[in-house]
Amino acid sequence: ASGSRKEDQLNDSSDSRGERPIRSGQRRGTIVMNAKRRQTIFPRKKEKYAHTLRNKVLKISTKALKKIGMQRKMLLKYITITYADLTQQVGRRETSNVDLTNHIYDQFTQKYGTGKYAEEKFNAIVGGCLTSMEVKRIALFGRFLELRESYDGSDLVWYLRCLHYLEKCKIGVDVKNNEYDEIHFIPFIRAQEAAKYFLERRMDHESFTSFKASIEQLKVTGVKSANSQGVVPLDDFMEAMLEQSNLVKHITSENVRDLFVSADLDGNG
Repeated sequence: ASGSRKEDQLNDSSDSRGERPIRSGQRRGTIVMNAKRRQTIFPRKKEKYAHTLRNKVLKISTKALKKIGMQRKMLLKYITITYADLTQQVGRRETSNVDLTNHIYDQFTQKYGTGKYAEEKFNAIVGGCLTSMEVKRIALFGRFLELRESYDGSDLVWYLRCLHYLEKCKIGVDVKNNEYDEIHFIPFIRAQEAAKYFLERRMDHESFTSFKASIEQLKVTGVKSANSQGVVPLDDFMEAMLEQSNLVKHITSENVRDLFVSADLDGNG
């Protein structure tokens, strides 16, 4: 409580330092203590600040990351809940880009305010991902956070739409997955249907047949399931789908570029 009063006092006196005073009813910024100066973080700067925080965690040693990182089972549960929340959001409105870094930080600031506790929670997610990259489900989530070999916001939207399709599809028998499982499974025949729905029209017959064969290689045995044709790991399948989708986009853009070049007979662009 005393810390909160100090922040209010610092915000109220901001006009004496030449900053805009906070008016009645206006949302306050948070004072972040810095060795050289006090810095006010206002809501409009939150998006950039989230990326700055993430980049700071990327520079932390492995030993320190293990101290701040979220426990693996809790992280896996958080990932499952976050995907479910974002899938609903993408389903409700038309969007082409979702910044996962901003989304996570914004969640914590809404719950805890723009202060140290929200930062610690955010850092725990990033640190937990960085120390558990050997788990495919966590590694893929980390790529959406742009930690390593990153996917962008449009890739995340495409992933969420695929996820929504898989959840609503009635082909095959649902596999019981727990929120904290390292590997989630889906029916193989449902994975095939998703590949057809999202990729078949964008690929030539030979390429799509080859991609379907690669999905079949993902099938695993020994998993308790009522699906006679087997199951595949969800995140391995989704990563394969993302890679193939991006390859198709690249080939398409290259073909379009070549068409423009070939049409530019006088060389004027």
